[in-house]
Amino acid sequence: MRKINIAYIEKMLLTKEPLGLLSSRKNRFKVYFPSETDSNNDLIVVIAIDSDDKIIGVTTYEDPISKREGIK
Repeated sequence: MRKINIAYIEKMLLTKEPLGLLSSRKNRFKVYFPSETDSNNDLIVVIAIDSDDKIIGVTTYEDPISKREGIK
């Protein structure tokens, strides 16, 4: 089971500028931040905005930076 540092995610969402932002579907977004534990990875926080304009955390995961940068 992977460990998720909720405090780090909260800090990133509230105080840091994202590395990137992609709309993955209507009202759902992937927000890219630096990984806390691996300098070769991005932390991706998937959020949704509900009908009351509230932010809902959907999931978090890490992917290689090369995926965001389009490097193969």
